[in-house]
Order: sequence, then C-alpha cells, then structure tokens
Amino acid sequence: MTQKIPPCQWFAAILRDKTPLFTDLWQVGLENRILALTNHEHANSETRDSIPQTFRDRLQKYALNVAATELRVEHELRQELSLFNNTDIPFLLMKGTPLAYTHYPQPYLRSRCDTDLLFTNRDDAERAWQLLKDLT
Repeated sequence: MTQKIPPCQWFAAILRDKTPLFTDLWQVGLENRILALTNHEHANSETRDSIPQTFRDRLQKYALNVAATELRVEHELRQELSLFNNTDIPFLLMKGTPLAYTHYPQPYLRSRCDTDLLFTNRDDAERAWQLLKDLT
C-alpha cells in the first residue's frame, strides 16, 4: 500500500475522481488475481452502488478481457487434451485448472497462468511433450 495521505488530500483526490484508495485496491486485486472474481461477486450485489462507477466500469472491462482470454486458453487446452486422449497418453489435471471448472461459477474467475498435468511415467510425459512441440 502507499503512504498515509492526509484527509484534505483524500477529499481533493475524491473530487478529482482519482481516489488513492481505489488505485491501491486495484493494485492489490491485480497482484492477488481477484479482479474478475470481485467484478462477478459485486455485479448484482447490494454493495454494487457503493463502488464508484468508474471503478465498476474498469472491473467489468478487465473481467471481459479475462473471459475472452479464457475462451482461447480453453480451446487450446481441449485440443491438447484430446491429442493426449487420442494417442493413449493418460494424464491427470491438477491444481488451478480443475478447480476453475469445478469450484467457480465460471472458469475465468479462477485466475491461473498455466495448466498442471501429471503423467503416469516419464515416457508418457516425454511423448506428451513431443506432441505439444509438434503442434507449434
């Protein structure tokens, strides 16, 4: 978080619509990867109107971008997993990706940067790696 700001500066920032509080909140939400989830949770909540419209608009735009990215990632992941299935390479999805699809209302609400897979043995892992390299 930033340094403490005297109340008169807070009011001046609020009047200029540049509230440090919301800048700090955005940064913390970004660092913790919870902005899309925050947008989802507050979109139809009673607290929605207590958040400034500019902040709500920014959250919504961010969430739409994350959702669009998720569609692309999901498409690629389905292709890759189908390839493993079609070539009889057993695997187990682990951690964030299965959680996104089983414990969240929409998968894009569970921020993640990769997909963790567990293979039954080194040979299967190497075969899978080669298939993925051949895709590019």
